[in-house]
Amino acid sequence: MFIKKFLADNVMDAMNMVRSELGEEAIILHTKKVKRNKLLSFWKKEKVEILAALDNNENKMLKRDNAEKKSSAKQSFEFSDFMAEEKSFTDKPDIIVPPKREMDNSVKNEYSSLKSEVSGIKEIMNEIKSSIEKGMPAWGETEQNICETEIAQNPYIQKLKQKGMPEYLIKSFIEQNEDIIKEGRDFQNEFKEFVLEEFSESEYSPSENGNKFNIFIGPTGVGKTTTLAKMASDCVLNRGKTIGFLTLDTYRVAAAEQLKVYSEILNMPMHVAYSPQSLKDSIESIKEEDIIFVDTAGRSHKNKMHMKELERLLDEFENKDVFIVVSANVNIVDIENIVNEFGFTENFSIIVTKLDETSRPFSILEIIHRLKIPIAYTTFGQSVPDDIRRFRLDEFIDEALRGN
Repeated sequence: MFIKKFLADNVMDAMNMVRSELGEEAIILHTKKVKRNKLLSFWKKEKVEILAALDNNENKMLKRDNAEKKSSAKQSFEFSDFMAEEKSFTDKPDIIVPPKREMDNSVKNEYSSLKSEVSGIKEIMNEIKSSIEKGMPAWGETEQNICETEIAQNPYIQKLKQKGMPEYLIKSFIEQNEDIIKEGRDFQNEFKEFVLEEFSESEYSPSENGNKFNIFIGPTGVGKTTTLAKMASDCVLNRGKTIGFLTLDTYRVAAAEQLKVYSEILNMPMHVAYSPQSLKDSIESIKEEDIIFVDTAGRSHKNKMHMKELERLLDEFENKDVFIVVSANVNIVDIENIVNEFGFTENFSIIVTKLDETSRPFSILEIIHRLKIPIAYTTFGQSVPDDIRRFRLDEFIDEALRGN
């Protein structure tokens, strides 16, 4: 038996491939839905796989029929030659009819059996075609597969996907709440409880009394200075703290000027450190303040020299909280690379900015899942100090689901 596997986007295309290559006599062994790349299965579209076979007896019968036809033609040709020669010796040609060849009984039985099998296969093919046209499960397609398709089309599940919910979370939630989804009930509360349980140990826990230095690091353009100003303003206006500003960003003139504006508005001191020695002097001059907010230059995580330089500067600080600032509109792979390169210091947390600029807010849950690092704050606009919030998972889920 000749067996071959066919892969297509849907059942009809796969069956057309079977007919084209193996003919109507092909036997369908099984059908199933598959994904070509298991590592990237979540981004890949499901395909239909059909395993089809062609019985070797079919080939033998076809070959035998062809051989018999050739033999009959050859005998007819030889008989004609003989008659032509005979005609030269006599004026009365005899009409000789060659004897009919009787089909061997075993061959006849085998042919009848094969014909019956082919007829049965055609009936199955017609049933498959009819089922597909009516929207019913095709042969080999289980009710479970149909159910999974229906669940995947659920508006709520579609909304989670559109908002960037990690695929592993969606699949796990479906497995645990299949009945709720089938019934079409509003399961926002069930989903919220599911996510909270999944990330129950990932909440950000600030130091009990707060550390002296809050240092902000990260790549260029993620909003470090604006985020720093939001947190500093909250400390002064809502918590009654005295603060100081210290910037290590001497690469951009605008960075120091921007921070200076905030220091004047809040009437708090600001220092610029141009060298390791001036850094020590600046730390000494503002050490009496309750909290000191330290701004750093945006640096490419791929520049090893800049990373080493930043690491040496951070070593000058004790009693510090380090925040790696990343943007929500950057994909998780780049965020993972950024955090890994900037994560040379211990006990750091993550601030995710520009949530207002992404349509996939749930994708930031991948930061917690893949990096096992808590998110401390999120920002969602340019307003100081309003557009910043301590990251609380339950509030984040409600907010993300409310948005369009």
